[in-house]
Amino acid sequence: MIVYPDYVAIIVQDFNGHRLGYVRRIVDEALARGAKPIVVAVTGTKTSDEYGTHLAEVAGTVSVTEVEELTLTSVKHALPSIFDGPLIFPDGDRWLGLLARARAPWTGGSRVLVMRPTGQSTSGLTRALQTVMKKMLRRVVGCRPGIDVFTLASSATAHLGAREVRDPVTFAAAPERIADMRRAWAEDAEPANIYWFGVIGALGARKNIDIIASAVASIDQPNIGLALLGRATPDEEAMTAWTACLRKSGGRYFRDSRQLSDEDFDAAVAALDCVILAHSNEGPSGVFGKARAAGTRVIAAGAKSLKRDARLAPDLATWVPLEEATLTRALADAVGMPAPGPSAPESASFARRLIQGA
Repeated sequence: MIVYPDYVAIIVQDFNGHRLGYVRRIVDEALARGAKPIVVAVTGTKTSDEYGTHLAEVAGTVSVTEVEELTLTSVKHALPSIFDGPLIFPDGDRWLGLLARARAPWTGGSRVLVMRPTGQSTSGLTRALQTVMKKMLRRVVGCRPGIDVFTLASSATAHLGAREVRDPVTFAAAPERIADMRRAWAEDAEPANIYWFGVIGALGARKNIDIIASAVASIDQPNIGLALLGRATPDEEAMTAWTACLRKSGGRYFRDSRQLSDEDFDAAVAALDCVILAHSNEGPSGVFGKARAAGTRVIAAGAKSLKRDARLAPDLATWVPLEEATLTRALADAVGMPAPGPSAPESASFARRLIQGA
């Protein structure tokens, strides 16, 4: 019989993007098993929009302590004296070096999740060196007593390795909310007649909005639109510049600049006809997993990890090189494709593995 710890500490170095969504999965699993979750987070977490989206609902059952600078020492000082459970680092890439140099491991054990096991440089040689160095660092840390190092695998992965956890997917889209969104996007047009491409989540330079907008503007088909859904980084001025070509061409365009709630995020993925993922960052894509759960087509471009995901779900996704011409052709072809069927989402094994350890 598996015995759960009485306490679980979750370390949050960065609250931006989807990171607190992973924290919420661990919190929910801990609470369901009778464990007390304690979150030690960088200052500003509790006042962030992301906290409101992912953790405010369970604020009464979770202890959240903010620390100005997160180090192994400050984490230990932030925990109550009675704490003897595991430390979980859900965004563990940046902790590998510190844990490798730590004098002594935490007595309750540590679980480190490496979200990006490969290098992220745009240079092929540099990326290969980064990947080798990171693999060596994972091995060094994983050999220390009491420390389990895991890597995040795609939600589409059928068979996990001994030290992998599957990217968790939760999905709950209300049909009436989906219909409301499509009506709002269409404005005065018939919602059913418009084919909506979309990019969703934190919208920064790495999402290549300029290339996507130009590709959509180049499609010679009527009744298509581009919906950009989520907060812009660094600001809305950048978004205006990235989409100038599409707006000048008279293309249909909808912008929602809010930090989307979990419910609206899921509904938006389901309301889109096709999700566009065009970036070079390697690692599992949470949006890909939600599109798979919703049965929403995916056109992916760039990252090799996206190419692998598309290969694992060929009825759902198509991958092309990250170039405007090839992306334009792929998007145009997608309009005539039938909608793929939805897949059942799965999230419980992610948190369970991190709490229990290897």
